Amino acid sequence: KEIEGKIRNLLNGKEVITAGDPEAIEKLKNKLTNLEQAQETMKAVNAFYRKHKTLDGCPELSWEKIERLKSSMSDSWRADPKPFESWALSNNNAEIRRVKERIKNLDTVKAQPANKKEYDGFTVIEDPEAMRIKLLFEDIPSTEIRDVMKKNGFRWSPRANAWQTQLTNNGRYRL
Repeated sequence: KEIEGKIRNLLNGKEVITAGDPEAIEKLKNKLTNLEQAQETMKAVNAFYRKHKTLDGCPELSWEKIERLKSSMSDSWRADPKPFESWALSNNNAEIRRVKERIKNLDTVKAQPANKKEYDGFTVIEDPEAMRIKLLFEDIPSTEIRDVMKKNGFRWSPRANAWQTQLTNNGRYRL
């Protein structure tokens, strides 16, 4: 079911960008560029419609997109519908701000060096590149310790050979 959802998101152009992805910042910058282009297109189309009272001949849109927007506008309950309503522009603008903030936060976190603390029997590593907090044990931890780690959001990663959770303020707090 999880894989099905991921495939559906990819096919719908809604790829989930995780902070642990090595290319997350690049993907977010591409997403930001697309959102900004969409915002400019929506504003230009609305300006064209205000000026000409029609979408016919709008240089920003293909014929198919013009027909889809006309159909959408004719189905609208509003007395004077617009190609792109103000809520669509506001929502897109909010998403632009959110993506910019996420890029800024990821840049800040990934610029920090890995933080390593040694304790008796285990080591705690904050790995900003992988966006994970890792617990490395000298020996296999007891069942009680593993249960405590699981209750606090840590999971065993065979790939990292460590118990880990996401590198967030919540993850730091649970240590």
